[in-house]
Amino acid sequence: ETMLLALGMQLHSNEQGWTVTAPSYRFDISIEVDLIEELARLYGYDNIPTQKPQFSLELANKAEAISTQQIKEAMLGLGYQEAITFSFVDPKIQQVLAPQVATLNLANPLSSELSAMRTTLWAGLLSAVAYNQNRQQNRVRLFEVGSRFIPQKDGSLTQEMMLAGVITGEVLPEAWANKSAAIDFFDIKGNVESILALTGTSDTVSFKSAQHAALHTGQTAAIIDEQQNVIGYVGKLHPQVQQSLELQGAVFVFELLLAPLLSTKVPKFSELSRFPMVRRDIAVVLDATIQASDVLQTARQAGAELLQNVWLFDVYQGTGIAEGKRSLAIGTHWQRHDRTLQDEEIKAGVQAIVDALQKQHNAVLR
Repeated sequence: ETMLLALGMQLHSNEQGWTVTAPSYRFDISIEVDLIEELARLYGYDNIPTQKPQFSLELANKAEAISTQQIKEAMLGLGYQEAITFSFVDPKIQQVLAPQVATLNLANPLSSELSAMRTTLWAGLLSAVAYNQNRQQNRVRLFEVGSRFIPQKDGSLTQEMMLAGVITGEVLPEAWANKSAAIDFFDIKGNVESILALTGTSDTVSFKSAQHAALHTGQTAAIIDEQQNVIGYVGKLHPQVQQSLELQGAVFVFELLLAPLLSTKVPKFSELSRFPMVRRDIAVVLDATIQASDVLQTARQAGAELLQNVWLFDVYQGTGIAEGKRSLAIGTHWQRHDRTLQDEEIKAGVQAIVDALQKQHNAVLR
């Protein structure tokens, strides 16, 4: 009260408190908060007790992830150049590349060659390859990150982000130190594996021989995730498709869903063993139609925890091998972290692999 009177205020007491009338020259005082401010100023801001807010903070767990930009930078590091093509494509080209997928046609297209929403990024990328080849650019490496549009039976539209790439020409640019070598299936498969390794999914994603309308039989692989879902394809463009698109030379493509690549895993370190590692090689003869990846997977499962590594180092067909058969040579590493392995343990592990290969793939030990 004393402070308000000192400020020239007129006070009138009532049941609720005071009714305050400010002097006519105090145009800055019009509401209750203005009075509180004046009282605080006279009392002294430093004299007002303070209390820090108290609250609990719980940070939500966020899965480890990789950004699209990091994937793009990795593709650039592999020698690719980024392309940005129209989401509208020529329905004739799309019919050649994905005849089994329904197409969403536009009601008001820009032109007849841009009258359908793309169901695969290959349509735009292969058109870009043709454009470059028509201008004497025969070594082409392009990739794109973009959406594909898949109409559903219920009338809805599924939009998915994809990563796609295309390569053709020589492995390396012409130079005196580089040997001329044409790109093959394993070059582009290796590029895909590099991206999978970057995202930490290389151990959970596998490649299986597959069929695709736009790709060459025998040089096509489906990219399969841990849940056995097909997330993409990689392979050589079918000669008939290549001819219809007027492309020159062998052309290799890949396309896979982007979402599985973004959810990466944190790498874990395992202490190196102080005890010696032992190598044992296994050579088996089996049907040529059996995939080497299936054989290696069987060996990993049969080898259990003592098996540190398994890989394929030789494939042979010819003299001494029956027609329709082939020989696969598998290398294995055996090791323990607490002691030196005994010969009996190694022999038992190798025999377990041989038995599993015989049972699951009818393999015969050479």
